[in-house]
Amino acid sequence: MKSHEYINIGFMKSGLKVKEAAELLEFNRSNQFSAVRSGVEKLPKSKIFLVCDLFDLDPMTLVELMIKDSIDGEFRAILEHVQNYMKQPMLTAYELLLINFIRQRSDTCNINFIDNKNSPDWKQPEILKKSIENLCDAAKLQRDQALTEMRSIKMRGPVSYKKR
Repeated sequence: MKSHEYINIGFMKSGLKVKEAAELLEFNRSNQFSAVRSGVEKLPKSKIFLVCDLFDLDPMTLVELMIKDSIDGEFRAILEHVQNYMKQPMLTAYELLLINFIRQRSDTCNINFIDNKNSPDWKQPEILKKSIENLCDAAKLQRDQALTEMRSIKMRGPVSYKKR
């Protein structure tokens, strides 16, 4: 996928008109945005986060696609070789959120992801499944506590600031 195709997906989901999107993205003319959408022009680096925010796109994915668009075939092959060597692509924002959640919850769930002598053997699916279940239980507990707090606030009713 090319970066302009990724931008088009977000643009189409947004339901905005080209002129509206161009104004919100601070283009001088709407045909500048149309040129970016068609792949004739590259998206200016200064507008990456504007585009991602407006069209609800992942910035890391867009940057990765822009890098792949702008490099020649030899460098692209090197980049793909490095990613294959690392056995993982660059992380997206959503993947990073998941990793941060796991790191945050690992202490409270008795899951040790860091200590090598106690870390689970990830080749044993039942250990991984139990670890994920513990994380889900912790997330459900946190959600239930938040809902209980919201209900108690709702039951108390609105606060009046009038003097009696």
